[in-house]
Amino acid sequence: MTDDDAALRELQALIGAGGWRPFPGPPNALIFLHPWPDGSVDTLAVQAASESLAERTNATGQPVWRHADELTEVIAQLRALPAPDSPDAPREVIPGDSADRNL
Repeated sequence: MTDDDAALRELQALIGAGGWRPFPGPPNALIFLHPWPDGSVDTLAVQAASESLAERTNATGQPVWRHADELTEVIAQLRALPAPDSPDAPREVIPGDSADRNL
């Protein structure tokens, strides 16, 4: 099994777990959204097994969490991310001048 095969399996498992919806995007990427009851949204953008980005925005659309890395690592971070209503969920908005915001 190649790294790409493992990444595809991880992606299928995440999307198959429910709550994720495909979103139209550029032809060179797959984009999935996971809306939460409080209005927060998790977004996963995949360009390749080696290049992906996940982000959570709060109910007002401001980013509160972001991770860019290989797909398997991004999925692991998404799985570890607490639900928005959890006491330990990220809530602080990523500042506009933050290096993290430019990922």
